[in-house]
Amino acid sequence: MIQILIFILVIVFFALLLGFIARKRGADTFFWTLMGGLLGPFAVPLVFFAKTIDRKHPYLNHKKR
Repeated sequence: MIQILIFILVIVFFALLLGFIARKRGADTFFWTLMGGLLGPFAVPLVFFAKTIDRKHPYLNHKKR
């Protein structure tokens, strides 16, 4: 039972970590949060190669700042 709890906490930790890193770098937050939950620590180096979202594009500018 404790192993399952630890596993879930690790998944949540890496999901939140990659979402935070992606937001700071201007990448897709939802995608990288999902990848953090699925791939865990293996996705951390990959997020640093992610391209930033072009906020000037009219179809991608759905979030108002």
